[in-house]
Amino acid sequence: MTDNNRQQALIPEGAILIENPVGTAPGFIVEDERGVVIALPGVPREMKHLMAETVLPYLRKLSGDTGVIVRRVLRTVGIGESSIDHRISDLMQLSNPSVGLAAHTGQADVRITARAAARTVADEMLDQIEAEIRSRIGEFIYSTTPEETVETVVAAALRATNANVALLETNTQGAVARRLSAGVEAGAENPVVAHWHVNLDPAPPALGELWREIRERQEFDEALAEHVASQLLIDSGARYAVAILGAAGEDQGVFGRARGVTWFAVADGQGVVTSQARYGGSDEFTTVRLGNQALALLWNRLRAP
Repeated sequence: MTDNNRQQALIPEGAILIENPVGTAPGFIVEDERGVVIALPGVPREMKHLMAETVLPYLRKLSGDTGVIVRRVLRTVGIGESSIDHRISDLMQLSNPSVGLAAHTGQADVRITARAAARTVADEMLDQIEAEIRSRIGEFIYSTTPEETVETVVAAALRATNANVALLETNTQGAVARRLSAGVEAGAENPVVAHWHVNLDPAPPALGELWREIRERQEFDEALAEHVASQLLIDSGARYAVAILGAAGEDQGVFGRARGVTWFAVADGQGVVTSQARYGGSDEFTTVRLGNQALALLWNRLRAP
């Protein structure tokens, strides 16, 4: 063994060794009257493992706390943070389990945390509060996996039923189609079979001259959105068709002066459903919010009986 390697194997005298089953570098704990020093390897995967398996149990024992803290995340889409707050504000006053909100662009997470003597007890507490939350905003909860996005959930739902979708976008300029395509697992078939946006040619054949009019318009209505989605469904042969029609001017957008309106329509063999956002625009922030609303409408249609 070289002197360099020997030096790497040294730990302070009297230290508590933290064995590393997922790597080669150990950690250690040094205790004295001034406090505690904990040293861990810097590789994230190894550090996280040792933190969860050794350090946190050690700290709980040191502090006399033998309980557990368990967290759960309810990911929502299609509802604003203020609306969630209004519906579950009384639950957010609880201390254990606690309920809080974490806002993201165009969506929000509900985070619930329980502290108990045992994991099974904490899980039961979380189950009860989650059931109450779902009774109030369940139609907007799309996942309990912290990193899962609405596009991955929608793409998975489409694949689960061997369904596909065609999209026509104006102010979002293909962003929703790109998100859906990116949400597909590696090696899986892309459920997006056709998409058009204002910067693309040729026109969808079923729309004909209406395509030119759509590209030039700055105002849209519900009837037009329904018509476009219905024609797109026929033209593409897809199971679902999504139309997103809104103005793209620089003065539009969530924070724009003109604001405007964006209409969404989802068509399938059962008919057409619509929704609207009271703003147009094509800036990045606005596009993400509009995309979330479009995906939420499609997701709800996918769940319909």
